[in-house]
Amino acid sequence: HMNGRIYDPQIGRFLSADTIIQAPADLQFYNRYSYVRNNPLRYTDPTGYESEERQYLTRKREKEIEREIFRQRFESGEGLRSILADPVTVRITSSGADSSSSSSKTPDEDSSDTEKVSDELIDEVNINESASGTSSKETQKADSLNGTMHLLVGGPYTDSGITRRAGHFALGLSIGDREYVWDFGRYADVWGSGGSKGDGILRVWPNIEKYIEYQSTQLGEGRQTSNYQLGITEEDAHALISFFADKTSGTSPYKDPVRDLAPWGDPDHFKLPSDYDAVKNNCCTLGLEGASIGSSLIDPSRRQFINGSGMESIEVLSQGLFVEPNGIFMPLDVQLMLDYMIKFEAAPMTKTVYP
Repeated sequence: HMNGRIYDPQIGRFLSADTIIQAPADLQFYNRYSYVRNNPLRYTDPTGYESEERQYLTRKREKEIEREIFRQRFESGEGLRSILADPVTVRITSSGADSSSSSSKTPDEDSSDTEKVSDELIDEVNINESASGTSSKETQKADSLNGTMHLLVGGPYTDSGITRRAGHFALGLSIGDREYVWDFGRYADVWGSGGSKGDGILRVWPNIEKYIEYQSTQLGEGRQTSNYQLGITEEDAHALISFFADKTSGTSPYKDPVRDLAPWGDPDHFKLPSDYDAVKNNCCTLGLEGASIGSSLIDPSRRQFINGSGMESIEVLSQGLFVEPNGIFMPLDVQLMLDYMIKFEAAPMTKTVYP
């Protein structure tokens, strides 16, 4: 029990209640005799006061430096396409030194002349962490909310007399004068029962308003798009950008041979290595994974919202009965969760519905 609460492995519970309710909005934390939301495979609680996701600390450190480099390049005015075409990968060596390499180097160049991360950068990260005396989560809370995350849920629509009930989800971000919408879908070859699988194409739209206009006017009749807006810190915004930059790193831009999207901002297209899957790798699973990086309020694994709302009958037969979802995978369930968070959990979100 490590001089703390005593744990009974036979019943899988502590014998005394936790003195901390970490997140009042999450009902799992009110089960004060359990450990880390009753999910020890995913979470750990090293201090006894705050659960956190398990992860390899070395890679976490590498990611922090990569994101700082990304942020510096981004803020210096380097274009996103240029950054994606020449990403920097950081590896911490066995001696503890940090080094970074650019994808444009050859293997020989990388091994003989590895580009070092500047000492000033590493010192700045270390100094910021030690001088504050707080965790990264606490630092984020203290930061001002300079960015806005947009959770964009498209509702059903009618096309040629057929109602498409499934809906769509995309994730947007506005920070400063820059805007992004990450829109993942089956925008190339499609296969599987009921078209349940396909090439995974990520569109990156440069304008949120144009994306919503396209959704409202070009996909049949009756679609409404709900825009849930949530303030996030600048650090979280750059972590979100970096997340999708990692997804597209090493991929070649894809040209849509059918759709001309120039009037709506001409988004970039990337064919991701992982195929689209109607349950396990779709617009919701990828978009919510990114949203959970942008804000800890978003939890894609909330089981009460994994209902498969809006699935077509053929999809239920081919997917829903045999495939275990990784998390929330239908847009209508995303909307249900976000509405619930606003109404019952006082989540600091605003909602705007566009016809």
